[in-house]
Amino acid sequence: MDILELLKDLDVNTNTITDAFSRMDVAEEEIQRAQQVYPDQSDRLWCAFHLLCPPSILNGRPVEMYQAYCRELLERIATEEDTTLGTNAECLIALSEASLRSPMTQTAKALYFDLFKAVFGEDVIDKLDIAKGAQYMVAQPVFKEELLQDIRKKIRVPDRKYDEDRLTAYQESRKAA
Repeated sequence: MDILELLKDLDVNTNTITDAFSRMDVAEEEIQRAQQVYPDQSDRLWCAFHLLCPPSILNGRPVEMYQAYCRELLERIATEEDTTLGTNAECLIALSEASLRSPMTQTAKALYFDLFKAVFGEDVIDKLDIAKGAQYMVAQPVFKEELLQDIRKKIRVPDRKYDEDRLTAYQESRKAA
């Protein structure tokens, strides 16, 4: 009996497993990319894999959102910033979901555009021709930043903290080898 037959017998959705392995590949690629950007933080980034487990809010979302999520968390880890605050990808989803319940303010629209651009990149904005509508999404930068910080805090993940003990153990095991 091969593994797929076993999984079918166990009534496990193979798409879920395939998605999980795909996300692990993305996480590993993003760690390697971050190690090139922050070579002096290579060990620290290597030990961050467990923090890249996608939160449920990213389930069913495009892989680009998960990549952006990983990149932002890895940058925060490399620069020793707070990893518990919501990422741009998580904030973008939160704003999108909120817009389904009530109309967005001008500031929220402008922030949504900025987050979309940060998560998906300029080339997607150009391809989708979204920039034309952006001229109407003008807001004071201070208000956008306040809103972004409020959203980050509201969707924070308190247990998404870097484990310094894991780093120490990893570095000690490398010295011993």
